[in-house]
Amino acid sequence: MPLPLAISIIITYVVSEVSRMISNGLTARRLGRIAVPFCRFINHPSATVMCIGDSTAVGTGAQHSTQSVAGRLAHDFPDITIINHGINGASSADLVALLTAKHPEWKADLLIIHIGGIDIMGLRSLRTLRSNIASILRMAKHIAPRIILVTPPDLGSIPYFRFPLSLLFSWRAKHIRDFALHRSKKGDFIYIDLYTNVPKIPAHLHRRKYFAADRIHPSGDGYALWYIALKQSLEEHGWTDQLRKS
Repeated sequence: MPLPLAISIIITYVVSEVSRMISNGLTARRLGRIAVPFCRFINHPSATVMCIGDSTAVGTGAQHSTQSVAGRLAHDFPDITIINHGINGASSADLVALLTAKHPEWKADLLIIHIGGIDIMGLRSLRTLRSNIASILRMAKHIAPRIILVTPPDLGSIPYFRFPLSLLFSWRAKHIRDFALHRSKKGDFIYIDLYTNVPKIPAHLHRRKYFAADRIHPSGDGYALWYIALKQSLEEHGWTDQLRKS
């Protein structure tokens, strides 16, 4: 292949990919603006569950908040109160700042933390992300006796990224997964390993079913896979009994 033709093909591919990613990024912002975090208040609840973190705590990408992780938890445990402080676009630094201000007054029986996606996809320092996660977990102990940490699945496998960028974001997501998994061995929180325990959806198996229009966030069906992993961990640790009225 002549060199000028090869260069032209490469430039065309790069321009096409950049345009596609910008378009999907704008769609993600639109989805974030219309997403409403699932909340529910019950008189005399069996337990109070608090969700904090980024857009996946909000449930961005699902058609309705009941399809989010928080919404599905509420369906299975009808007597719990759910407080949701999820914020679209929240980074780990944003969550550290929020908890620094709020953790003395926030109280719950179970705290679910969704964090890491903005840092990983935004190419922010992984060292800083690790440090921020440690700070978040330290403050979380003052909010709830039971803590769940959820970090992103294999981001290189989502439709938003294509080869070779997919390799970079798979590595970054796995780096944080390995850190969180190692840290969880201390036993002071449950880590939901979405990188390993949520199946990667091959392109030919209805990716549109599991991802929202931005090709970044899960759809309602995608969040169902996340919730299955979370509920399984709750059951394995005997925490589901705490969410039901005796």
